Amino acid sequence: MAHTTYAIVIDTEATTFEKGNPFSQRNKLMCVGCYAPHWPDKYRFYDIEHSGLPYVKYLYNLKALLEKNSWGKIDLLIGFNIKYDLHWIRRYIPDLRMDFRVWDCQLAQFILNNQTTPYPSLNECLSQHQLPLKSDIVKTEYWDKGIDTDEIPEEVLKQYNRIDCELTYQLYLKQNELFSGNQRRLLELHCADLLVLQEMEFRGLMFNAKQSEVEAKATTVILNSVVSQLNQIIGRSDVNWNSPKQVSTILYGGTISFPCRVPTERTLKNGTIKHGERNGILDTAFPQLVEPIDGTENSNGWSTDESTLRSLKASGKARELIKLLLKQSELDKLVGTYYNGLPNLIKQKDWQLDTLHGQINQCVARTGRTSSSQPNLQNFDARLKPLFYSRFSNET
Repeated sequence: MAHTTYAIVIDTEATTFEKGNPFSQRNKLMCVGCYAPHWPDKYRFYDIEHSGLPYVKYLYNLKALLEKNSWGKIDLLIGFNIKYDLHWIRRYIPDLRMDFRVWDCQLAQFILNNQTTPYPSLNECLSQHQLPLKSDIVKTEYWDKGIDTDEIPEEVLKQYNRIDCELTYQLYLKQNELFSGNQRRLLELHCADLLVLQEMEFRGLMFNAKQSEVEAKATTVILNSVVSQLNQIIGRSDVNWNSPKQVSTILYGGTISFPCRVPTERTLKNGTIKHGERNGILDTAFPQLVEPIDGTENSNGWSTDESTLRSLKASGKARELIKLLLKQSELDKLVGTYYNGLPNLIKQKDWQLDTLHGQINQCVARTGRTSSSQPNLQNFDARLKPLFYSRFSNET
């Protein structure tokens, strides 16, 4: 017998550590809601970990719903920021066969808005189509008060989830009327890409965090040597070389106020003079070493970014200083952003050891290209390449 085709809306609710990050090990999936207008009851609620009761049967039923079965085959899965929901479902049903199409209402609205509204919220999208807004009761009465999702009464959570599902479906209907021709084909392409990007984010990249911290220590030794050379050139050890304002003053001239200890004295009742110290400020003038480039003036004085430093005409002491500044900036980013930054991000997000689940964004760039964040997977330093390894090999 031929299978019917139909569309359903899906929405997940989870605990909220790191904004409900689905890869954080301490987070849990509380429930999954599904809505379809052709169902007699229209809405189904799958209690996963909210009640604390065994939930295997609910996962089995959810898997059967999403895969080909005797009830028919889902033709379209609708959601709002649906990649997030798919992450959660696949975390609990790793072998789920995703042979359905998806419609992400957030992504659809981003395209309808000519890609000018990065990550529009559900209420922003509903408002654009003159639809009722979602309730904020769970956010205002629970999450904002430090009450996590697992402590929200089931009926409150269920009603909140159901309304989200219903409104997402109403939003889909409005959006579906507006797409045609090349714009519809563009959305279909982006939604097909979404499933690939979901797989990439879900799998993540294997990263040798322990070796990265070893590299951080070794690189810090070199960085400290560069800072010492900078200090020797100007004859001070208290300059903050990460401060654009102080670097600007040293290069282009001006005054820096350095904290210092100022001598004090006071006369006691018996006439004895007592000497001491207090915190003070010492203004130190620096001569101009190079001419600033016209048009690079900013709130810190004059620009000291990499492009500007490489364009400055300098010789002697100034040339050596700029060379060291570029090296210091390079090493500081390598240590802070990468060698220490990536292992710290894994710990902060509570991801599995040695796994980076970077986010690949479809609703950010106006040009329509993907971008990446937390971490930026598209902009790694080439020196990190040896720290990435295949999960299918024991060799790093």
